[in-house]
Amino acid sequence: MGTELDNIIKGKKTIVNVIGIGHGGSNVVSRFKEYVEGMVVNKIYMSDVVWDIEDIIKGSDVSFIIACLGSNFCAGAAPVIACKSRGLGITTVGIGTLPFRFEGKTKFSKALESVGYLTQEVDAACIIDSDYYIRQHTDLSVNEAFLKIDAWVCEIINKYISLI
Repeated sequence: MGTELDNIIKGKKTIVNVIGIGHGGSNVVSRFKEYVEGMVVNKIYMSDVVWDIEDIIKGSDVSFIIACLGSNFCAGAAPVIACKSRGLGITTVGIGTLPFRFEGKTKFSKALESVGYLTQEVDAACIIDSDYYIRQHTDLSVNEAFLKIDAWVCEIINKYISLI
């Protein structure tokens, strides 16, 4: 019986959704590799409204939801999409970036509030503090920091996927 189950599991391709919400999340998705060994990766861009995403993601195994949490749209959409994903029985991982402090107290406060909403709706969360990252890499411009953070998020997703 164990061997039969092993053969079924080995023959199944894991279907992964990488969902970028808003400009920042969509940038990460556009940089993410088209194909990951042994897996189907659906790249989904969400930029205007949270439409009926269930039809697109149903039947998937894992959803990664990426959002810059300082944006009103992203802060609201990320938990809603995560809730829909988990409601379909999909393992759901939220990856959120916090804005730089120089972007303003209001934006940063909104982002911290949205972390709470997002983490309630996901199976696992990774929150990236942009300021922390740039403090570790003082030689980078802000634009270079955005590119490095995007690459870091892609690396995080690849590491999660390698565990599957």
